[in-house]
Amino acid sequence: MKRKTLYFSFLILSLFLLATSLVAATSKKVVGSLPSKEDFSLKEWKQKASFDEYCMSCHKIDLKKNLKSGETLDLKVNLNEIKQSVHGKFQCIICHSDFSKTKHPTYNFKNKREYAVTLSKTICQKCHTDASLKRNPVHYNISKTASCIECHGYHGVKPAKIAKHLPENQYCLTCHSRNITKKFENGEVLSVRVDGAHLLNSVHKDLKCSDCHKGYSKTEHPIKKIASLKEYRKQAIEVCKQCHTKETEQFNKSIHAKAFYQGKENAPDCLKCHDYHKVARILPNNELKLNLCASCHGEEAKAYKESIHFKALSEAKPNAPNCSNCHKAHDVLPINMANLNDSCLACHKDSKKAHNKWLYNPPFTLESFVDVHFKGSSCSACHAKGEKAVILTLVNKDKKTPFTIDELSKVLNWDVEQVVEKIDFNKDGLIQEKELWEFLGTVKQKVKVELKGRIDITNPNDAHKILSKKEAIKDCAVCHSSEAKFVGVLEINKEGEKTLKTSVDRKVLNSFYAIPNVKDFYVLGLSRISVLDVLFVLAVVCGLGFGLGHLGLRIITTPIRRKRREGK
Repeated sequence: MKRKTLYFSFLILSLFLLATSLVAATSKKVVGSLPSKEDFSLKEWKQKASFDEYCMSCHKIDLKKNLKSGETLDLKVNLNEIKQSVHGKFQCIICHSDFSKTKHPTYNFKNKREYAVTLSKTICQKCHTDASLKRNPVHYNISKTASCIECHGYHGVKPAKIAKHLPENQYCLTCHSRNITKKFENGEVLSVRVDGAHLLNSVHKDLKCSDCHKGYSKTEHPIKKIASLKEYRKQAIEVCKQCHTKETEQFNKSIHAKAFYQGKENAPDCLKCHDYHKVARILPNNELKLNLCASCHGEEAKAYKESIHFKALSEAKPNAPNCSNCHKAHDVLPINMANLNDSCLACHKDSKKAHNKWLYNPPFTLESFVDVHFKGSSCSACHAKGEKAVILTLVNKDKKTPFTIDELSKVLNWDVEQVVEKIDFNKDGLIQEKELWEFLGTVKQKVKVELKGRIDITNPNDAHKILSKKEAIKDCAVCHSSEAKFVGVLEINKEGEKTLKTSVDRKVLNSFYAIPNVKDFYVLGLSRISVLDVLFVLAVVCGLGFGLGHLGLRIITTPIRRKRREGK
């Protein structure tokens, strides 16, 4: 019994000591702690506590607010962060004036963006008015598209003068690392946020911001009024030109530049291909170059991947051609089907010698046979997949260049859009013999032109599907046959754009008018001009007749000539 009484007494003593410790601990005054009942009542504590103590009694813990958007707002406040900020001497109520010890309104915000904008307008702009912001035009301009909180944060607002001691790039990034935008005069909006990591990994990592952005510094930040995003990108080209003069001049002659300055959507420029700040170093990785072009030219890239060129590229063979090998990098020009061979011969320099081994008329092995084929057919006609055609291109006789539709329109005083209708006057979609020769006769009265014929593929995109040597056409009968399945096409160039193509009746090649008008093009077995055939037969008959007649006369007159020699 005594032992049980001893245990019970020990338990009572332990509980008493624990209670005493708890009372002692709670009696200590801590900022943001609720008072003990022994000190004074909650009502008395409210009256005596400072605003910071009162607010922090709840906001020191992990309070959250769920917004309608599903986002969560963190309401926990770090008091030390406030004390180290530019607002360190402020009490909570200075900014949150609609809150007090007796009033705690509830606001329902849709999302964090609405919350930030509302607080910026109702709290920050009480002191930082439009009038004060206008003293710094850049700051005022930014305030129209970004809330104060997005740049300065909630409670840890630092004095602006601190950033002035930073290196230039870091100084600029104090603002430009945030989601700020620029609004153009036409209403378009551009993000002017810069990812510092992109800049550090770029080829321009050693440059200062002001090296490209002339006129901007830690002390100067002019406001530029720019009409539109297109105008902004035009100005960016001039920025790049400061160092990349040659490349910019090449670009300005390209079809990309023409499309860009015409205002075509998605037309490439410096920024489109190289980006704004993550400009990568040019590497020998040809697949990266292919992927860049493929981002716009998907169909062409798909066709290229069927070619022997892509096979060489994927096998990492040296000098495997990619897009820029044929089209160039900055001075991108249309590889017109009429001069495609020039592009091929730039790499395949010994192709004439190689073709001369099999492309000849036995027993003669002359380079002239190869020249005839090179003039009369495109490389892609034999070395690419696709439907074949006899293509007639209108050529300026003096300049030796394709005659453009704009030149044609000017010479004939025809509307550019009506050129095809004027040629195909019966409007059946097929240019007949009479229509073609009448059209050519009309043009020749104004300027020296001719038609240049060649065998080629009908779809220019098929020119990317280059075959291996084994798969290339080597059967002469594919072309040199009256059964050759070629369509006829009239091609008129459009400068800087795709050529205008119209179907032509292939009978025009069998016409007598083709002789003086179609240059360097007569395919034996395919182009059958009846008059030439008749003349050829007559020439053969006359030649044989003359030879046989001459031989017959010599035989008949043999006795007479013998007597003369004998003096009889």
